Order: sequence, then C-alpha cells, then structure tokens
Amino acid sequence: MFGFAPKNVEKLYLSSSLVIESINPNLTLLYYDVINKVVYATDSEILNLYESRNNGKTWKIIFTFQYGIKGLYRTSTGAWIFWSNSTRIYRVSSDFASIVVKSDAYRKPPLNVNLGVAEYNGVIMYGEYGHDVNEIWKSTDDGVTWTISDDGSGDTHWHTLQLDPYTNNFWATSGDTAKRIMNTTDAGVTWNVIDTDPTTSTTRCVGLVFRKNEIMWAMDTASTVQKVFKSARTPWSRVEVGVTSTVGIGAVKTLDNKMLIAGRAEVNTVGDVDEVPLLLTDGVTIKKIMGVEITPSSSVAFGEAILSQVDNNNRVWVQFRSTRLKGLCSILLPFGGLS
Repeated sequence: MFGFAPKNVEKLYLSSSLVIESINPNLTLLYYDVINKVVYATDSEILNLYESRNNGKTWKIIFTFQYGIKGLYRTSTGAWIFWSNSTRIYRVSSDFASIVVKSDAYRKPPLNVNLGVAEYNGVIMYGEYGHDVNEIWKSTDDGVTWTISDDGSGDTHWHTLQLDPYTNNFWATSGDTAKRIMNTTDAGVTWNVIDTDPTTSTTRCVGLVFRKNEIMWAMDTASTVQKVFKSARTPWSRVEVGVTSTVGIGAVKTLDNKMLIAGRAEVNTVGDVDEVPLLLTDGVTIKKIMGVEITPSSSVAFGEAILSQVDNNNRVWVQFRSTRLKGLCSILLPFGGLS
C-alpha cells in the first residue's frame, strides 16, 4: 500500500496545507538522510534494510542482517553503524562488504536515531536508551572504536543527543529521573548541566530545537499538564510558550524555523488522550496540524508518532504506532503563520 486512503481512517484531522505523499503500513522508520533525501526502514522481522529514494513511492531491500537492525546511522564517510537485536554495535562498510562487531552485548540503541546520534568534525556521539545503566558513547574514528563520554549517573536513560548548528556543540537530554538538559563545549570531554527540574519535569523532553537566539522543547511527562518551553541562549531562562494536550515524544525544526512536535497518548496522560497529534509552534502560538485517533485497547490507551529530521523541502517522515493510521508516512509540512 503506497497511497493514502482517508476512508479507512477514523477521526483523521489534516491541516488544509499539509500533504501526505505516501504511506507504507508494513515498514518502520530507521533513519532519514536529509541531505540525499533517502529514507531507510525495516520490516516486522527487522532483518531487512529497505530504502526509498522517491519519497516512499517505491522501496527496495538493500541489505539483510541476520542479527536484526534496531538502529541505523550513516556516518559522514558513508559507513554504517548498526545497533542489532543482540544489543551490539556493528560497523558496516558503505558497500556492505565488511561487517565488524564493535561492542560487547548490552549496547542499547538511541530512543530515536534521528534525534539520538550526532556528528561533527570527526566526532560521533550517541545516547543509549534503556531502563538500567545507560551511557553517552563517543567515537573519534568513524565508529571503529567507542569510549564513554558520560556514564549516565543519576539518569534513567538518554532521550536525545543533538548538535547545535549555531555553535557546533553537542547537547543531550535525559529522563526519567534527573531530567537534565546538558551540553558539552569540548566534544564530550566534560558535560555541563544547563537546566534541570526533577520536581515538575519541565526539562524532561525528547528533542531540542535550536534557533539563532533561543532553544525550544516540549515536555514528555504523561502524569502532568504538558507544556512547551523556550529559553534565550544567554542568560538561560525557562519561559512557558503554552499548554498542549499531548506528551511530546519528539520535536524537530522545520524549514521555516518552527518546532514540529510529535504526540504520544498514554493511559495516564493528563488531558485528551484519544488521538496522536502533530503540532507546530513558532515560539508564540501552538497549532495542531494533524491528529490521528489511537487504536482502542482493553488495557491501555497508547499511541505515538516518531519523527525524522526535516529536509530542505520541509518534508518529514513520521512513524505512526497504535493509531488508526498505521505506518510510515512521508509528509510535506505547511509553511507560513499559525493564526
């Protein structure tokens, strides 16, 4: 299925200026190469790596990996980093001819590779996501060897690891205990806690959006009222933008300098939990541009949208899970104001 069929979707809300280019209900997002506009995905067996070079109209298998693919990142040299189902890291040559294991077991992948791996000037870093010991790992040789940059003390896991394009500094966010927003100005030698709010969770987030003079994020805490925040870079000062009805499971920057927020519905979410929305904010106004009803369940209300980064056509890839609209979607985002 490569077309969009609204008649099969209940309670689907679409902004008039939003375009769904394609949808595939059988594939799961792994990684989007925004420069070359190539999206990579896997299937339910997680053994096959698929790619699409035409915005999801057609797909082909380019690699099969016997240990499964739970995370994928392509380095600046073209080499591949795989996080396998056996919780190890593998480094694979650009032509898939050479595969070398690069870690012991229990090396967990990021929560979302599109938000959890960053690279600059020969340094690659990523933050593990699990519920025991989780570290920030660093490589200075294109993924051949890895060292611990931060041992994760005091944190349950890492939500994101991102590069600030204005300063080329790495940033990380943690959850669910310390709820820290951190950065490093020396490529991971030391980390600085920029903000933390373990009591009310305003700093628990999945995705920072970097703008020239400020940084924005959306909360990720189901048991409290969800809000969007921003802060000036200097001095740092948390400012509330507004309230949303959804947990922010991801946030990325759009081509026109807005923040796109992907929603998540959980059984204990404060507010409206019958849909998974996509929201846009310019730092002043918050607007819903899409909403998909969650799939009813006898035990738990749950549904979410997983985001890629946005390319220079304002295209984003969104994985909808446990919703009436299931699958991997290529979406062109609207431009303009939020009135």
